[in-house]
Amino acid sequence: MAQVQITHEDLNGLISVSKNEAIETLTMLGFPTEVMEDGRLNVEVTPNRPDALCVEGIARVLECYKSGKPSIYEVAKPEIEVAVDRSVESVRPAFGCAVVRRVPMNDALLKSLMQLQEKLHETLGRKRRKVAIGIHDIDKVKPPFRYFACGREEIKFVPLERTEEMTPLEILKRHEKGMAYAHLVSERCPMITDAKGDVLSFPPIINGELTKLTVDTINIFIDCTGTSHDAVKQAVNLVASFFQRWGTASLETPCTFRATGQTS
Repeated sequence: MAQVQITHEDLNGLISVSKNEAIETLTMLGFPTEVMEDGRLNVEVTPNRPDALCVEGIARVLECYKSGKPSIYEVAKPEIEVAVDRSVESVRPAFGCAVVRRVPMNDALLKSLMQLQEKLHETLGRKRRKVAIGIHDIDKVKPPFRYFACGREEIKFVPLERTEEMTPLEILKRHEKGMAYAHLVSERCPMITDAKGDVLSFPPIINGELTKLTVDTINIFIDCTGTSHDAVKQAVNLVASFFQRWGTASLETPCTFRATGQTS
């Protein structure tokens, strides 16, 4: 069971429901819910329901139950392209992505999104081995993007929450995320870059500081990499649909992929 903490205020902002009704309905639907000491709701989510690992997903569960209808989202034609290099085939072969535009970002949404990302990493992602998710401010980089594998000292970039450039090897030895997940990469390191060669992500280890989300972020690029194509596809859909609860976001998924014969 995964534990998801939400506030009734955030939940009620997405679907009109009293605290008692939410607790009773969620518990009846198989999501045992109780009030914590700080007033938040603690919702227990089973492994087969990764769609409910955030307040937006829980609101969707309640809405579907009350309406008796599944959620349906409009998807726009993709506007960006990603070149998936064959060098990742023996490294981390599964890749998926999406773009979400006009996101009404605020502090509550940002915190909920980060919680969803980490919960998916721990559950569906099997601690990032099966799936790892990167979420980026797309306005800070220039498409098209490229997903490929490189050597441990071929590239330098500033990893998230740092100010100095580091190679993949330095990240694996010195960055807390690198040390925690070094066992998930080999001598060839997965990398996502933009048209200028700027690094968005070193999956499944760390994103680049360049594309860090803030409350000023408007347009978002989601990348998912892993060892299971089905799990990666599911993760893309779950994160992309997260934003649809907020009304104004426009979704583009899947992005178009172009396989290349390049090796790095």
